[in-house]
This record gives sequence, structure tokens and C-alpha cells, in this order.
Amino acid sequence: KTLADVVGLELPKDPNFSKENYQSYRDTANILEDCNSYFIYCLENSTGADEVRAYLSSRGYSDEDVKAMELGYIPDQDKLFKYLLSKGYSQSLIDEVVKLNKGIGSTHRLTIPYRSGGSVKGFKFRTIGDHKPKYLNSTGLDRMGGFFNLSGIKGDKDVVIVEGELDSLSATDRGVENVVATGGSSIAPEQVKDAIRRGAKSFTLCLDTDEPGKEEETSKRITSAIEVILGEGVNRVYIVTLPDLGGGKTDPDRLIKESGVEAFREALSNRLTYGAYLGSKLLEEYLSKANQSGEIDYKERDLLREKVVEIRSKLSAQDRIDFNSNLVEPLSSHGFTEDLLSELEENYKTATEEAIRNKKVDELLKKVGTLPDKGEAIKELREGLKNIDATTGKGLLPPPISFT
Repeated sequence: KTLADVVGLELPKDPNFSKENYQSYRDTANILEDCNSYFIYCLENSTGADEVRAYLSSRGYSDEDVKAMELGYIPDQDKLFKYLLSKGYSQSLIDEVVKLNKGIGSTHRLTIPYRSGGSVKGFKFRTIGDHKPKYLNSTGLDRMGGFFNLSGIKGDKDVVIVEGELDSLSATDRGVENVVATGGSSIAPEQVKDAIRRGAKSFTLCLDTDEPGKEEETSKRITSAIEVILGEGVNRVYIVTLPDLGGGKTDPDRLIKESGVEAFREALSNRLTYGAYLGSKLLEEYLSKANQSGEIDYKERDLLREKVVEIRSKLSAQDRIDFNSNLVEPLSSHGFTEDLLSELEENYKTATEEAIRNKKVDELLKKVGTLPDKGEAIKELREGLKNIDATTGKGLLPPPISFT
């Protein structure tokens, strides 16, 4: 099973496994690989692909890069289907596996195989014009099953997550290990679980740096992704902020094209822990609100204290240390002392537990109120309160009377 997981094969779970079922699985895998080979051939040899080749060249990709990245070109859907029939595939299998949306082969002709675990799961088709959306997926593409471009995890077992498929392929082609893409607008728990099964020990988020005015959107995407990763029990998460190259957003592919792959490696070497990232971001926001004399409004200070208390209560031990060194310690003269914050955290924890407990009691009372039998209602109430006591650590029932 371990070996099968590494190479992206799914072991049969049905005890009645048959050769027919296995052959069906292999036929699906083979037809997708043949589609990919056809797309690559068309990009290299079709005169209709001139515009796509010119676009790839404008992005700084050499012919060798394009081959290594397995980029291709689909002239139109009918030609693809005729090719597959000539390879001996049945019409029923083609109809079942190769499902292409309208626009693929006309407005969207640049092909990118969605490989995860070494196997082609489907395809992404990119427009090189102004059509929206920029990408179309083959119908039924299971991107949730794994990160794009995830295969055998090498080196220090850190997986670098970027946004774009071309970013991932470009970095991999230039020797940067374990660079994968989300395959969509967000990270799914299933993708993280799959990476962990394959040996991932930590994750580094390297999302695009948006143009000025959109920093908050980037911050939200990073926070959302981190919550998903931490939710799968990972305690080593890092964040990379790409340098602002001006003239719009900066993504890994652009950084590599304009500054070289070493600039991308340097950006990765400057990664921050989650705690350090949060601390430095909040410090930057807070100091930006100072007046000309460098003074901060008391209201802003109190609002930041509330954020600090809430954030610190959820951080791991190492992230908490890094958070303190990047935010709390620089603001010690502003009243961010450890004694005060610890006291506020204790109050916050108590208030949070009280709110949770009150909600559970309200739910219990509502449930008991629907019971027609009073005896049954009292029994349900006592059992429910005992359970709430056990989970919250607070006594809702009076202690038993002792006659000793």
C-alpha cells in the first residue's frame, strides 16, 4: 500500500477484485496519457500552434522547458477524438473519460496535464487571449485528490505550494524540488492529507504578491490556507513573501523569468514561520496608523491587544515565540507587557469557555423541553449536565452531599 501511494496507484478495496475492473482502470489511465502525447505532438508540429508557441516563448520558456513541463496544444476536439479512435479506443470509453467543455479547442488551446502522484488525473486548458475564465478543466477533474505536480517528495520533505500550474512546472523544470500548485482558488484538506501520506513533513506557502491595494486579499488567502493545513495536524507551516517587481502582481514564474531561479530560491530561504508572519504583518499595520509624532491612538492600541490575545491563544509554542519576538517585544513600550497579556488571555479563555458552556446548556434545555415525560426529562437533564461538566471542566451540578 505504501509503494502504491507513492506512485499514485489506488489499491483495489473490493475483495471481489477482477481483471476486468483492473483493465478498465488501466484503459482510463492509458487514454489520458495518449491524450497528453497527442497534445505535445500538436504543439511541436502543428502550424496552428504558432500563436501558442509564441506565447510560451514570450514567457521565457525554451523548447526544452516546454517539453519538460509537458505543455501541449489541442487543435480542436474532433481531431482529438479521431486520433483516439485511430489508436483503438472505443467510442464508449472516449465518451466516458474524455469529457471536454465548450471552449476547449477553440478559445482555450494550451494544454497542461494535471499530474498528481505521477498519474494524469485530467487536463487544464488555458487561453492565451482575454477570455474568461483563464482556465477550463476537463470534466470530472479530481483536483481534490492531490496537489498539482506532486510526485515523490525529495530533500527535506517540505512542500512548496504556489498558485499557478505554470509556476509549479517552471520551478520544477529549473531544479527547485517539491513545488506544487493548488489547482484551484483554495487548498483542500484532502490535498494536504495526500501530501502527508507521501512523506510531507512541512508546508511552505508561496502565493502571488498582489499589486498595491490588494494586500488584504492575499492575507486572507494565506490565513485560509494555513487554517486548512493546521487542521490536518501539521505544526510546521511557513510563508514566503515574493519581492514586488512592480507593474502588477509577482508570481514565481515572473520572478524566475525576470530575476532568475536563484532569486526564487533566495525568496524561499527567507520564509517565515506562521507566528513570525502574523507578528510582522500586525506590527506593520499598527505602526502605519501612527501620527506625524509617532504616537498611536489608544483605541488602536486596545484593538490590537484584543487581536494579540485571541491569536496567541491559538498558536503553537514555537509560533507563539516567533509572534512575540516580531510584535509583542517591539511594542513593549506601548504597554504590550507579558504580564498584562497573560492576564488578558486568562480572561479571554474564561469568557470563551463560558460562552461555549452556555451554548451547550441552552441546547440541552431546548432538547429536554421537547420530552413529554418529566421523569425522562430530569434524567436527560442530569446526564447532559454531567457531560457538559466533563467537557468544560466546570461544575454545573452541585457536589454530592457527604455524611462523613
